[in-house]
Amino acid sequence: MDELRKKVRVFSLYTRLFILILQFVCNWVIPDHQAGVFQWTLDPKWEPTVLDRVFGYLLDGLIRWDAHHFLHIAHHGYTFEQNLAFFPLYPLLVRTLASLLFWMQSDYMFISFVTTLKISAVLISNGCFILATE
Repeated sequence: MDELRKKVRVFSLYTRLFILILQFVCNWVIPDHQAGVFQWTLDPKWEPTVLDRVFGYLLDGLIRWDAHHFLHIAHHGYTFEQNLAFFPLYPLLVRTLASLLFWMQSDYMFISFVTTLKISAVLISNGCFILATE
């Protein structure tokens, strides 16, 4: 039985890597469009660094639909009534991990807090997906 679980866990890891590569390629080939839906509001004075742009290019294909709501809640809290439909555990975990990642590199400021939110959201969702195979 342990061998089967190991195979499932490895398969889940490969599928997550495939999804990351697929979203990167699709985001590169197919340009974004304005869907006229809720967008995660960022500070207009935010100036992305070079690494912010690189991570954005790699991960922005995953930030669609509900991800905008979750990242907005993690960044700003429940500021809009439409955000109340989303439970607080995932945004809380994302904000906590993002704060830790941002604190670890805050002396150097390689990436902004917005990028640490994106990275932590991807790490938590993929980590939970792989742990669900246990």
